[in-house]
Amino acid sequence: MLQAQGEGNGLLIEASDVTVEGCTLLDWGRDLTAMNAAIFIQPKAQRVVIRDNQLRGPGFGIWVDGSKDVSLIGNQIEGDTSIRSQDRGNGIHLYAVSGARIIDNQVRNTRDGIYIDTSNGNHIEGNVLEDLRYGVHYMFANDNSVIGNVTRRTRTGYALMQSRKLEVIGNRSGGRELRHPDELHHLFDHPRQRRQRRAQRLDRRQHDLGRRGQGAVHLQLIVQPLRATVSRKARWAST
Repeated sequence: MLQAQGEGNGLLIEASDVTVEGCTLLDWGRDLTAMNAAIFIQPKAQRVVIRDNQLRGPGFGIWVDGSKDVSLIGNQIEGDTSIRSQDRGNGIHLYAVSGARIIDNQVRNTRDGIYIDTSNGNHIEGNVLEDLRYGVHYMFANDNSVIGNVTRRTRTGYALMQSRKLEVIGNRSGGRELRHPDELHHLFDHPRQRRQRRAQRLDRRQHDLGRRGQGAVHLQLIVQPLRATVSRKARWAST
C-alpha cells in the first residue's frame, strides 16, 4: 500500500518496461494544474503495464503523458466524493499517447472516466465507468477504437469531440444497472433498424395529418459545427 499523504503523485514512472501490479494507492494530491495523479507515467517511460491495482484519491487516477504502448488493465479507480465533481481529476487521462491498451478497468466518482487528448492509435475495451460527467471523452484524438464499454449514471456516456476515424462498437450507456444487453435493445439496435423505425413513425404521422387535412410533415435538421480552442496548459483543468 502506498499512502501519498495528500500531496503530489503517488507513483512517478520514468523508466520503460515497468510493471505495477496488485498495489493499493491512496490519498495523492488534488492539484489538477500540477496534474497530480496516483500513477503518473512520463513520456520516456514506454511499454509500462499497470494491472489490477486499486486507486482511491482526489486527483487524476492514472495520467499517461506522451508515452507509447502502455497497458492499463483491470484497475479499480475511485475519486473523492467529498470534492465537487468538476474539481476531481479524470480516472484515466491520456495526453499525446499512442498504442495504449485500456482494458477491463472500473472507474467511479472521478470527473471523466477515460479522457483521451491528442492521442492516436489507442484501444479502449471492456471498461465499466460509473457516476461521472463523461464516461469516455475524446478531444482531438484519431484512429482509436472504443469496444464493448459500459457507462452508468453519467451526464454523457460517450463524448467524441473533434476526432476522426473512431471505431465505436458494442458500447452501452444507462442510468441503472444493465443486467443484460436485451434490457436496452431499443437503444443499441443497428442504425438501419433505427432509421426504419423513424421512417415508420413519420409515415404514420403524415397519414394522420393527411386525414385531418393538415398536409404533410416536413422535418429539418440543423447542425451547428463544433468549434474549440486548444490550449494544452489549461484544457484538462477546465473541461
